[in-house]
Amino acid sequence: MRKYRFFQCDVFTSTPFGGNPLAVVTEAQNISPIEMAKIAREMNLSETTFVLSPSDPNADFKIRIFTPTTEIPFAGHPTLGTAFVIAEEGLTDLREPKTQIKLELNIGVIPVTLFVKNGVIDFVQMTQHTPTFGEKFEDISTLAKAMGIKEKEILQTELPAEVVSCGLPVLIVPVKSLQAIQEAKPNAELIDGMLKNFESKLLMPFSLETLNTESHVHSRLFAPSLGIIEDPAPGSAGGPIGCYLLKHKLMDVKQTVSIINEMGFEIERPSIIHIEIDIGNNEIIGVRVGGYVTMIAEGRLLIKET
Repeated sequence: MRKYRFFQCDVFTSTPFGGNPLAVVTEAQNISPIEMAKIAREMNLSETTFVLSPSDPNADFKIRIFTPTTEIPFAGHPTLGTAFVIAEEGLTDLREPKTQIKLELNIGVIPVTLFVKNGVIDFVQMTQHTPTFGEKFEDISTLAKAMGIKEKEILQTELPAEVVSCGLPVLIVPVKSLQAIQEAKPNAELIDGMLKNFESKLLMPFSLETLNTESHVHSRLFAPSLGIIEDPAPGSAGGPIGCYLLKHKLMDVKQTVSIINEMGFEIERPSIIHIEIDIGNNEIIGVRVGGYVTMIAEGRLLIKET
């Protein structure tokens, strides 16, 4: 019987049982990829991560990220949550006021900064890739039907449905009203079919109308082809939504733009994602995404030898 420690934390919240849940298996060196996939399916969270020794000399740890159905090269809340667990468990030295952990993912090495006060991790922030802008989705009628949103709610924004990637491509869809976002009823089969041959498998509708006065944008994310009907708060989409807002002049441009994205309220996982974007010579030169993390549970995995 092989035994492995695992932890569960909620990312993008300081309140237990909010945010985006994540399972982290530490010291996973002897777990095979097939077993990792089975463990992720057993955990049945949007993502489960496995901490390994790095192959890149510039990294401190390597992590692999699995949804219940597939391995993915990058995701935001697993990157933040895994760094938090690594530090909480003493697998790296925790220094004030900041500790940086470099994580090797399948898209490269991602730096994560832990902000520390009185020996306690207060806030976690990652650096994402600068954006690339991809395809526009032109069939608004099909898009609206797949999300259960009236077509006019998209058309009235006079903005494109467009793919943006800061490591993982996301199809970002502007929607006029908060009510339309809240009442959206995603059709997993239609979304899966619509995006089958498309650049992105992640669908993110957003509105500039928000629940909280301090928020700038309210959004949801659907990814049925990854085994996730609705993801409460994907950090990988934080950079893309911020970059979309700036590209289309929906935020005032200055040297550093701070954006708060609220998510997960419709599925009772309220989440707050903090986005910072640096501008230089009218171009985006830096993207950071962060939030609070709350530890929820720990335990042991028991894997029988076959």
